[in-house]
Amino acid sequence: MKIAMYGGSFNPIHYGHLLSAVWVLEKLNYDKIILVPANIPVHKSFSDYPAAIHRLKMTELAAEGFDYLESSDIEIKRGGKSYSIDTIHEFKEIFNLTERPGLIFGDDLLGGLHLWKEIDTLCTECELICLKRNNHSVTVPYPMTLLDNRIINISSTDIRERVRSGRKIDFLLPDKVKDYISNHKLYI
Repeated sequence: MKIAMYGGSFNPIHYGHLLSAVWVLEKLNYDKIILVPANIPVHKSFSDYPAAIHRLKMTELAAEGFDYLESSDIEIKRGGKSYSIDTIHEFKEIFNLTERPGLIFGDDLLGGLHLWKEIDTLCTECELICLKRNNHSVTVPYPMTLLDNRIINISSTDIRERVRSGRKIDFLLPDKVKDYISNHKLYI
């Protein structure tokens, strides 16, 4: 089975994430995309995050009913800061992978890629898959697959701000996730 890991804060997960996952699945012939919410994201501010268990539940709800999507609590169970190299090593054992797994991320992270834990090892142990998130060209500092995907202009930051200000978030994320945010009074 050809698997790609899609890590992130997913604070909250939205259609931009999900459409990107489908894009990778179809363009690169992956069998499954596994959504992996970070326990403590290393490369983002942690001040505006609900408990990791909420972000995990939202990814589970978003993946529900799709055999090519799955959510994993691997980084939350491990605890501490979440590093992709550690997760890739665990995935290889858990899924007994014979092929290199994929690792999906956005081009907004390219500038700091050299700061990732064991980035050179990561490059050899998985296929780095970079999604286009901005309309500008990017410099690719490491061997990777740079996708020319459609840019979906939805952001978790905007969704959180809309919730705080009482504005609608319909059509930005799955209804199950929207209901979860409302029922648990997240981002208020």
